[in-house]
Amino acid sequence: MNAAAVVVEDDDELRRHLNPEYRQEDGSYSLAAYKTSNMSLDLCRLRELDVSVASRGGKWGMSQFLAKVPRASGLVVNYDPIKDDPHDADNEAHCLIPGRVNNSQAKKMREAATVVYDPKPE
Repeated sequence: MNAAAVVVEDDDELRRHLNPEYRQEDGSYSLAAYKTSNMSLDLCRLRELDVSVASRGGKWGMSQFLAKVPRASGLVVNYDPIKDDPHDADNEAHCLIPGRVNNSQAKKMREAATVVYDPKPE
C-alpha cells in the first residue's frame, strides 16, 4: 500500500493496544494505558480486530476511538506503516501519535474509548 495515499480522517477508528499491567480490578484500564510517548495505534479500516489481538498473543486488551479525539487535544495522528523493521512485525495499519501524551489528553482518549477486546485475567 502506498503510504502517501493513506490519509487518517477524523472519523477513522483507531485501535489502541492495552497493556494488561494497566488493567484495574474493576476491569477498566488506568490512565497509564493512554499516557505514553510515541503512541502506536492501528487504523481499524486496514486491520481486522482479530489480527490486532493476535499481534499481542491475545493477552492485551484493545480499545477504539475516533482519530478526532486526540486531534481535538492538540495531538497529531500520522499514518506510519511498519515494514521491514528488525524489531517489529510488518503492520500496514500502523499509526503513530508522536511525542508525549499528557494527563489531560490521555483522559480524553480513555473517556472516548470503547474496549473492544478484553482478555480474561490470569
